[in-house]
Amino acid sequence: MSNKTTLSSKSDDVIDNTIKVIGTLIVAIVVGIIATIAINGVWGSTLGCNTEVIEYEIEVVRYEGTSELNKKDYVTKPGRDGELQVCHDLFGTKTRTTTTKQPVAQEVVRYQYRAQQTPSYTPPVIVQPQGGGAICNDGTRSYSTGRGTCSWHGGVNYWL
Repeated sequence: MSNKTTLSSKSDDVIDNTIKVIGTLIVAIVVGIIATIAINGVWGSTLGCNTEVIEYEIEVVRYEGTSELNKKDYVTKPGRDGELQVCHDLFGTKTRTTTTKQPVAQEVVRYQYRAQQTPSYTPPVIVQPQGGGAICNDGTRSYSTGRGTCSWHGGVNYWL
């Protein structure tokens, strides 16, 4: 009976020691996690950063002209997009935003002018003289009425 009691107390001691070691390991892991969070900020540990584009604006430097009918912009200084670095924490909250490249506004001069009416094209009126003849295929007029009329001008287009 004493042998059984000795075995039982030894196994109880082993179990107690195992529980103590496991407890110590759990405490060490939790302390390590808390220390890591404290070093990086309470919830501000940055998981990842990405770059976003800041689009440039168009700045009209001056206006020339008087009418709003037609507008023409001339670029005097080209624009350039900027970049913004955005970092997020464990919960997706923005923790840090940094402008890595400032956008540059595009400068333009806006010319405003009134559209002018262009006259419509009216073909000239051709007054043909009275009498016979023909209009040749190249547009020349021939007063000839016989054989060979318009022979050097591509033939007769129509007779008058």
